[in-house]
This record gives sequence, structure tokens and C-alpha cells, in this order.
Amino acid sequence: YNPYYSQCLYVEPAPTPVSATSAPVTPLPTFASTSVVVNGDFETGSVSPWTSLGSSISISSDGHSGSYSVSVTERNSASWNGVQQNVLGKLVENQTYNIEGWAKLSTQSSTGETVRITIRQIDSGGTKYFGIGSTIATNSEWSKISGTFTLTVNGVLTDLTLYSEGPPPNFDYLFDDVVCHTPTSAPVTSSPVTLAPVTSAPITPSPVTSAPVTSAPVTPL
Repeated sequence: YNPYYSQCLYVEPAPTPVSATSAPVTPLPTFASTSVVVNGDFETGSVSPWTSLGSSISISSDGHSGSYSVSVTERNSASWNGVQQNVLGKLVENQTYNIEGWAKLSTQSSTGETVRITIRQIDSGGTKYFGIGSTIATNSEWSKISGTFTLTVNGVLTDLTLYSEGPPPNFDYLFDDVVCHTPTSAPVTSSPVTLAPVTSAPITPSPVTSAPVTSAPVTPL
């Protein structure tokens, strides 16, 4: 060991690689909605839970988009004779709904006849009728009926019924593909986001050398 000369070597340890991976991103909810009308396409082969409204109803093999529709016949008393479904408890107050259906006459008509979709609402304010939409139906092709409805209740709601009506008495018609739903938002989805591992390059330390230290000669006294 030379007290006038020393050399130090410092070695820095290589850093540990760091891997950074983010947690998966939770997809946003999808606001797609289902029609509150039950068996609106009649593809069950039954009219249930639809009921007649001053008419006779039965299943027809002439469907708009599928195999079946409902046939509304024996409309002998008034233009409001049709087919109905109770939707009480299925609609939310102050929410707007899109409603549509398809109609086709069974009885020959040279000019076509009007078929409507109507909602009957009974609450503490009385009985109200809301015309949703109408079309001029013929016996040669299906015609679309569409419109919107916003539920506003005065006091207690005791009845909410969707029904078809419109042609003069003795005109029979078919009704099919009835839906009532809220506007649908497109699904919003995101895939999990994974970050690539972050690794630092190894660092090789350079030797650290101190310069020689030499003391001056000491002259004896």
C-alpha cells in the first residue's frame, strides 16, 4: 500500500428493467334498447298478448318481414276497431319513444285507406288519445307507420295502451313488426390498452482513476 498513491474503482450496478402496463380500459356502456312491445312481429305464431279492440284478430301467414302478422277483421262498428296491447308500467315518464309498425289492407281498395297507430292514456287528468303516425295502406304492399311519443303523466297513470285503427268499418287489414323503444345510441367500446415494457439499456461504468499523489521530500532538522 502506497500512502502517496491510491486508485479507486467504483462500479455502479446495472438498473433493473421496468415494465409498465396499464390496467384495461373499461368499455363505456351500450345504450341499445329493447322494444317494450311484446310479440310485435307475431313470430310466436300467436296473437298473445295482443287483444282485439271492437274486432276479431287472428294470425295471418302474410308477414311483413317474417312468416306471420296479425289479421284484424270483423270491424263492423267504427274506424277505431283494431288490435291493442297494454304497455302500462313499461314506459318511463318524460322519456321520448320511437314507435313504428307496418300495415296492409286485406280488403280491396282502389285508393287505399288510412291506418293509424294511437296511444290511449288514462291518468288523474282524464282520458287522452295521442296520434303517433299514419299511412295510406293498400292491399298490394306493406306501408310503414312511424312517430314518437313522450310520456307525461298528470297525477296517477292507470292505463297506457298502444293500438292500431283507421280504416272505415268493414275494411280488414294486417298489422306487423310493431316496436316501441327509446332512441338507440351506437355501442361505444374500447380495447384494453397495454404499454410496451420500458427497459433501460445496461450502463457499463468506466473506471475512475485518481491521479498519483506524491509528497515533497522532508529535510531532517
